[in-house]
Amino acid sequence: MYGKATTAAVKVYQKRKKLSADGIVGAKTWAVMF
Repeated sequence: MYGKATTAAVKVYQKRKKLSADGIVGAKTWAVMF
């Protein structure tokens, strides 16, 4: 688990990449990152 700031940053990243912005680094977010 991580804090509010990290969750917010993940949501911003997900929105930029046109992913579902849930704040969780799941398989889809991970695949886009790497």
